[in-house]
Amino acid sequence: MTPASLNQLLRNSTLALSLLAAPNIWAGGLFLSERATTDSVGTAGVSSITNNTTAEAGVSNPAGLTGLKASQLQLGVQIVDLRLEFDSTSPSTGTANGSNTSLVPSVFYAYPVNDKIVLGASVHGAGGLGFDFSRNWAGRNFINDTEFSFLNITGSIGYKVNDKLSLGGALIIQQFYLEATTTTPALLLPPPLGTERNLDTDGDDINPGFTLGLMYQFTDATRAGFHYSAKIEHDLEMDLNINGSRVPVVDETLSGSFVIKGAQPSSFTFGVSHQLNQQWRLMGRLAYEKWSEFGELTIKPAGGGSIDANLNLDDIYDIGIAAEHSAPGRTTYFGLSYAESMVSDENRVISLPVAESIKLGIGAEWALGSDRFFGLAYELAMLGDANVSQTNAAGTTLEGKTGDYYIHFLSATYRY
Repeated sequence: MTPASLNQLLRNSTLALSLLAAPNIWAGGLFLSERATTDSVGTAGVSSITNNTTAEAGVSNPAGLTGLKASQLQLGVQIVDLRLEFDSTSPSTGTANGSNTSLVPSVFYAYPVNDKIVLGASVHGAGGLGFDFSRNWAGRNFINDTEFSFLNITGSIGYKVNDKLSLGGALIIQQFYLEATTTTPALLLPPPLGTERNLDTDGDDINPGFTLGLMYQFTDATRAGFHYSAKIEHDLEMDLNINGSRVPVVDETLSGSFVIKGAQPSSFTFGVSHQLNQQWRLMGRLAYEKWSEFGELTIKPAGGGSIDANLNLDDIYDIGIAAEHSAPGRTTYFGLSYAESMVSDENRVISLPVAESIKLGIGAEWALGSDRFFGLAYELAMLGDANVSQTNAAGTTLEGKTGDYYIHFLSATYRY
């Protein structure tokens, strides 16, 4: 494919917008708030901001590392399962089911240097999922399937200023991988491709980022935490392939490449933890996520020029409450959180069908002796009913509504 025809194809097809929107299937309060640890999943992400007892604090709030008095290794694995039902009324009537299952591992380590400084290191899946529809579903000219993943390598430090105040920071190396498939109508394809074709693309990028944290102990029973996560910019180098997998006319594959310039948005998180009595601890969390930073993107075809795209995303608030119950040999977690939709009804596209979300979590951790612990947790994320009305460059309009739209999180954790 010549650079000019690639440029034209990207401008006229819905592939570009689908690719830009695809990673945000985790948005609306789902992005980066669940990690493969018992307390994080079991409290629907609420407890992480005030965590000062496990090595995961190096990621969620590095100031909390100062609560660890001995080195700790924390291993976790999380199964994330997405189920999406879409009821279409145009261009055809019917129900399509999208799904995707992924395995998200994590390793967290903390090492106290002295009574003031604690170092942390971690490798964890910071996000990743997607969905896959059948090739003949009503919205195939908009998106067929997409899959993405964020992998973070983090080095962190916590510094205890005094008995009340601790500060922390972390440096992050983040890899972002994305692949997607859409079916492009024949009239948008250059000769000799005179029939509907699948467009497959994939790419990745690695870039640094940082976070800052603060923990303040008001009393023996009450502490508060604050965490800032900086924007991480990405230039995704995408390879594009066009082939006739549906109704082949010519035995030919045309290829090109382009770059998507975007960013993981910044966020601000505040949380409070209060020990009510010997058995119960209550927690609260409020987060502000600046998704408008992700909305302004640029696509640069290899042949030159650029294509500006705006997803018109909104900044959102995410609020949650949680409880922890301690009993001999076992700790149980409960959590509930709510997040606004980061896209309005008029700007919603099928590759970004999120609305308001509600998350429910439950988990338990058992003491195995000699500072060894094993935990299991489950979370259900309900992403709500989202109306979609989207028209592509070929004049096809996809209209419908998401029905059963859930993400299941199941995690297992071992720490010692």
